[in-house]
Amino acid sequence: MILGLGKTTFNSSICSIEDQDVEILLTERHNREKASGKWPTYCLERFKSFSGPIIENRDSSSVTDYESAIDKKSPFYLLLEKKGLSHFSQKFNSKIIEISHHYAHALAAKYMSPFSKTLILVRDGAGSKVKDVKTLINIDGEFCDAIDDANEMVSLYSLENGELKCLDKEYQEFSWLEELSISNGVGILYEAVAEYIFNNKRAAGKVMGLAPFGDYQGEISQEQLLKELSSGKRFTGRGKAEWESSEHLDHYKSLASLMQKLFEKESFSYIKKIKERFPQFENLILTGGTALNCTFNMKLYESSLFKDLYVLPFPGDESISFGCALHEYYKVHKFKIFPRSMQHGYFGDKLNGPTDNEIEKVFTGYNIKKEKDIAESAAATIAMGHTIAWFQGRSESGPRSLGNRSILAPLNKMGLKDYLNSHIKFREDFRPYGASFTHESASKYFFVDKNFYSHFMSYSLKVRSEYLDELSEVTHVDGTSRAQTVTQGQNPLFHKLLLSVENKMGIAGVLNTSLNIMGQPIVESLQDLREFLDASEIEYVFVGNYKVSKND
Repeated sequence: MILGLGKTTFNSSICSIEDQDVEILLTERHNREKASGKWPTYCLERFKSFSGPIIENRDSSSVTDYESAIDKKSPFYLLLEKKGLSHFSQKFNSKIIEISHHYAHALAAKYMSPFSKTLILVRDGAGSKVKDVKTLINIDGEFCDAIDDANEMVSLYSLENGELKCLDKEYQEFSWLEELSISNGVGILYEAVAEYIFNNKRAAGKVMGLAPFGDYQGEISQEQLLKELSSGKRFTGRGKAEWESSEHLDHYKSLASLMQKLFEKESFSYIKKIKERFPQFENLILTGGTALNCTFNMKLYESSLFKDLYVLPFPGDESISFGCALHEYYKVHKFKIFPRSMQHGYFGDKLNGPTDNEIEKVFTGYNIKKEKDIAESAAATIAMGHTIAWFQGRSESGPRSLGNRSILAPLNKMGLKDYLNSHIKFREDFRPYGASFTHESASKYFFVDKNFYSHFMSYSLKVRSEYLDELSEVTHVDGTSRAQTVTQGQNPLFHKLLLSVENKMGIAGVLNTSLNIMGQPIVESLQDLREFLDASEIEYVFVGNYKVSKND
């Protein structure tokens, strides 16, 4: 077994690989604190007796600096010793290997790659510091020519014949604008805009969703963005109601529009340059947190700069522990492509796949019925107009529900978005909902060809005009939908459910949103699911082979 540790600022995790079986345990799913960057104590308690190779990464600082800072505030090292976890810290275990942040991202991309030859673009908020990259085991040393306090901003790798090589690297330095941390990196600027508009630097996805409501017509530059951030209109409140009543909403919409346009402008500029420098590469993989920008991803795909484009199911820091483990994994295993038709991101906790005995025990007090065909039963309930919870197998290892931990609803139910916002999800009204369709049917509803794959909701697909009314509840103000295209090889049970919905309703898709309430992590365990059902207005849960209901 190999262990990778992602001791990151947000979404810390551990990854174990044994006999080529990957398991990723996200700290937030276990301590129930969204985007938790806490030291992964809970997860590591399962591996107390582990004595094999350990590889780790922090992100914008070294792990030793991070752990020393914790110990200055509380007796952290003493606590590790008492819990029997001291061998997971470099202070006690000199054999732990530390690799750079962007290298870990690139390794995860290598494993997931559907291409034998491709470029891999890593871009996020911030990676390892130069002074750390110089000493951490990685392949980036020749590009460490910036000052020591600078951090990784963009890294470009090639993957060819199983060999990963760093081709280019850019660094960034940080400064402060009022109370916002900024740099010349668009990833950090996106975080700063999110913090300015929503008082939460983790709300970059909300900024992307808000952008189409604005139409910024001025200069598209970093200088202009900084001027807008200096306007003194920063949102300092909390919650949906307070935000939606702000007197500065028009300013926030305009600022979001500016940020998205700037992101697209600078992204296209860099990607065009690397295509000119390395014309022998026809494919491109995007990873790092900025790869979650599905609006840009679709525009890049449509630009045909590259023959094909791929985005990981977990391009953010959820995959850092995975990349760390792969550093050791590829010392003994050969690279092989991950075929498109089989692509998935279900690497969650193996202990949380539902079993019959556990389901019957956890849902005591509810109506429980074992179904002969759970997909058919769920589809029938959706066809009757109900919103359901769908809990199957191992959880998704990324930020988006992809058919194992999902809330599903019929697409033709008018007012569905408002209902979800006011009764179940409690999200801001402007935010769009995603949808899942069979891969075979996607080109019928969207302006994509039959070979287009969006397994992980990585793209905003343009809805065909004849389906705008039917898909209105999952169509954003710009006429796009963040859609997942599901193949039988990716998720046979979910694909079967979609086919059954098509047979009953005439449309091969459903609204699909994450199985959680806003502000909480995606449901991981059966106990989490029970607590969700207790607290929500959802009437039906389909878990394993069981239909659990409140009323019948």
